[in-house]
Amino acid sequence: MFIPEKMTQIQAVFHKHDMDSVAEAVIRDGNLQITDAGDLESWASELSRFGTEEETEAARDRRERIEGILKDLAVEPKFHGLEPVTESWETLDRRIAEIAGRIESVKIEKEAALKDLSRLESLKARLGGIPDLGFALEGRDAYSYLCVETGRVSDKNLPVLNDRLAPTLHLLLPLGSSKGKTTVLAVALKRDRAALDAALAEAGFEPIEWGKGEYALTPEEIQGLDAKISALRGAVQKAGVSILEIGAAHGPFLRSALFKLRKEKLTHRIFRYFRKTDHTFLLSGWVPAAHQKDFVRGIREATKGRCVVREIRPEDLLSVREGKVQVPVRLKNPALVRPFELLTSAYGTPSYTSLDPTPLVGLSFLLMFGVMFGDVGHGLVLALIGGLLLLKLKGESRQAGLLILYAGCSSMVFGFLFGSIFGFEETLPTLWLKPMESISELFKTLIFFGTGMLTVSILLNMGNKLKKGQWPIAVFNKSGIIGLVFYWSGIFMAMQILSPSAGAKSGFQKALPILLATAFVLLLLQEPISRFLMGKKKLFHEGAVTGMMEAVMEMLETFLGFLANTVSFIRVAAFGLAHVGLFIAVFELSKGVQTVAHGSVSLLIMVIGNIGIIMLEGLVVTIQSVRLEFYEFFTRFFEHGNNPYRPVRTELMS
Repeated sequence: MFIPEKMTQIQAVFHKHDMDSVAEAVIRDGNLQITDAGDLESWASELSRFGTEEETEAARDRRERIEGILKDLAVEPKFHGLEPVTESWETLDRRIAEIAGRIESVKIEKEAALKDLSRLESLKARLGGIPDLGFALEGRDAYSYLCVETGRVSDKNLPVLNDRLAPTLHLLLPLGSSKGKTTVLAVALKRDRAALDAALAEAGFEPIEWGKGEYALTPEEIQGLDAKISALRGAVQKAGVSILEIGAAHGPFLRSALFKLRKEKLTHRIFRYFRKTDHTFLLSGWVPAAHQKDFVRGIREATKGRCVVREIRPEDLLSVREGKVQVPVRLKNPALVRPFELLTSAYGTPSYTSLDPTPLVGLSFLLMFGVMFGDVGHGLVLALIGGLLLLKLKGESRQAGLLILYAGCSSMVFGFLFGSIFGFEETLPTLWLKPMESISELFKTLIFFGTGMLTVSILLNMGNKLKKGQWPIAVFNKSGIIGLVFYWSGIFMAMQILSPSAGAKSGFQKALPILLATAFVLLLLQEPISRFLMGKKKLFHEGAVTGMMEAVMEMLETFLGFLANTVSFIRVAAFGLAHVGLFIAVFELSKGVQTVAHGSVSLLIMVIGNIGIIMLEGLVVTIQSVRLEFYEFFTRFFEHGNNPYRPVRTELMS
């Protein structure tokens, strides 16, 4: 905790005949982050490389085929607990082809059924549902003495059609209506064909030609349309079940085959990082110190002792000391604190030599979130959501659920302190204060909280610089000892001016102006003093005049920065008040509705209002808490690294 996990650089030299065994041992152990020894040691850069990381065309085609089959089967390519299949690819390809053939056959059947189903459902929608007429619908010329037309007419033109056919002996039978149009059956004598055609044309009649296009159905099929649709739906469902059965039967095998491909690709990648001589290979990489012994033992067993292994501390490598190579960083925190690594990682990966602020981030985030979202009921809802995500999610994603659970618990704690449950402040006793009734006290508390946050950030920066041996910066920088003295002297003087005490001043109070002035001068001259103490000849890197002008501007920036960063934490109190203000708005709206509507409407407004507050305020409060962490806290001490720990196990399983 507070420092990243210790890493060890491993360099192993072994005979070329053992390269497959070594690669297998590296993958089996899984803890090595492989590196190119040529980037670390100048002598190793003179050795030639071995292997290529490029995927062969055959391997790529095979991988894409397996991934496509898994997608068709709706099987996720998860590899935890799997072992790669051991058969040859010739045997595996035959089995994969058989599975693909079965899937293709089912897919063809399903697609054909879906196509027919789509056509018939569309037809049924157009017809609007044909009733049982007791006879088959056929084409217009199928009868000797009758003209029979089936088609669709706009609902607004149906009266027009009735009017135009009134003088003619006819039968106009509506069959069904859909999307503003009615399907009709029009029957007249053949001698009245001209009158029928004229009336239909004037009404905008759209004829249906049975046996053609989308209406290519026999009379029997028209009458049995619903049964046909039901049968096609059954065929589609049966195909879906068949796909699931194939997935259940062959999914594990396909995942193991894909795992074999991944392992082979990773093996080639490991080969790419090997440096070689005529008869030997050099492996290099980083491994956590806690796994160092097991890894070395695995390499010795793989080579049957025919190897030389160097175990090097990062600080003993010149390339690391000079900053040319960054050591991979793996944050090391207890399980209770680990969810807050999500917040730290969102800002960036700290450098290997810097302090890990995750525990402090977790504490401060929960305090700020609780103040801004303090309510027992709302906190309980958040905690339940977090608990549900914790149960549903797997792997590292569960940390997000745990973080929401923590935030909900913090809200509940401050809800008890504020005496608030779903906005009601009369139900629970107030253990600390009511935000709306103690605004000045709340603001004052958050100012002191902000002061503490800035102080901790300066202390963390001092720790980072001292770890790196940069003690002049740890002392004279604005985020060092002198900066801390300047900050706190200013705070005490401001308190003294705003709250003057009666009687004579104490010795400390008299010394404050001198202390502040001394810190001001030392900060103003921090560059020449630091460069002098570090043994540099030039006291100003760009000349004395330019250096002093920069120093004056930096002092102004330092003063304004301290002031703005401290006052910025007032927003925590402001959003806490906004949370209460939203409750008041919901209550007033509910009360107003209660006088003109049923009590259930008022209750509904209360429920919807609380849901809205949880969603809106939950998002806003999270953003504000993270913003204060990133911009007011991290900026004073955080040292970015660009090499998060990524072992071969992660590359294989992800």
